[in-house]
Amino acid sequence: MRSLLASTLALACASSACTHDEPDLIPDHWPGEDLAPCTTTREAYRIDELRLPLTGEGALALGWDLDFDLEIDNHGGFLLSTLADVFAADLAAEVNATLAADLVHVVLTIDTCPDTGGALVSLHRGTSIDRAASPPRVTAIDVTSYAMVAREMPGAAIHGSAQFPVGALVHPDETTWIDGPRFIAAIDTIEPDGEIRGRLAAAFTGTQLYDVVTRAVQRVIADRIVAHPECMDGECEDANLLTLVGIFDDDGDWRVTLDEVRAAGIVGALLAPDIDGDGPAWSTPDGVDDQFSIGVGFRATPVTLRALSAGAAD
Repeated sequence: MRSLLASTLALACASSACTHDEPDLIPDHWPGEDLAPCTTTREAYRIDELRLPLTGEGALALGWDLDFDLEIDNHGGFLLSTLADVFAADLAAEVNATLAADLVHVVLTIDTCPDTGGALVSLHRGTSIDRAASPPRVTAIDVTSYAMVAREMPGAAIHGSAQFPVGALVHPDETTWIDGPRFIAAIDTIEPDGEIRGRLAAAFTGTQLYDVVTRAVQRVIADRIVAHPECMDGECEDANLLTLVGIFDDDGDWRVTLDEVRAAGIVGALLAPDIDGDGPAWSTPDGVDDQFSIGVGFRATPVTLRALSAGAAD
C-alpha cells in the first residue's frame, strides 16, 4: 500500500509540472523596512475560508517564488491537490469546517499609510470571538515577527515572518502555531462590504511542520477509527480509513500510534523541506533545504481586534 500511494503521488506531481518558469515578484524591500513615517489606519479581518489547490495548475497559481530562483514554490499545495485526488476527499471542506466552528481564529491586520497607500500586514492568533458584536470582536495575540510590507493596497505584502496554525487546521486539538520565517500575503480584492480575498504563501520551519503535522494526522486517524468501530470487524464502508490503516498500522491492531505514523517512510518523503532558508527572516541560504513551502487562497471578513501581548491571558 505504501509503495502504491507513493507512486501515485510521484506520478501526479510529475504530471502537474512542479516547477514554473515565469518569475514572480522580484524583491525590493526586506523584513523590518519601515514605510515613510505616517499615522497608519488599521483594519482587522478574520480569515473565514481557505482555498486549497485542487490541481497542479491551482498550486502554481497560489504559490510564490519564496527563494528567488524564478520558480514558483508550493510543495504543500501540490501535496494537498494530490491527496485530494488520491482520497477523493474535499480537504478544503474539512479545514473550513474548523474555521466555521470557531475552533481556530486567524486574524489579519492591514496598517495603511494614507499618504502613500503602502501598508504593513500582520497575522494574529485569536483566542476568543464575540459573535454578538457587530462586526465580531476577536481577542488575539500578535504572531508576526516581521510585518509584511506592501507598496499599495490591494497588492502584495511581502518578506515578513509570522506563525500559522497548520496543525490545528488538520486537527483542532493540535494547537501549536508553527514558524513561517518567510511569509507573504497578497491582497487581491477588497470588496465594498469590507470582505477581502487573497493568497497566503509561506516557507515553514521543516522540523516544526513535521512534528505538528504528524501529531495532527495521528489524531485524525485515531478519531476516525473510534467513529467507525465496525471497520475492525471487516464491515467497513470507509475506504479512506482502510487505506490509512493499511499505510500506518504496522502491527494490525487497529490502533495507529504517533510512532507508527512517523515510521512510515512516505511521511518523511511527503513532508521533506524544499526551501533553503537556513534560519529566520529570509536569511542567507546554506545549501540545505530546511523549510517547507505552501500557498493557499483565503477569504476574510472585518472584525474588531482586542490585542493581547504574547503570553497574556484572555
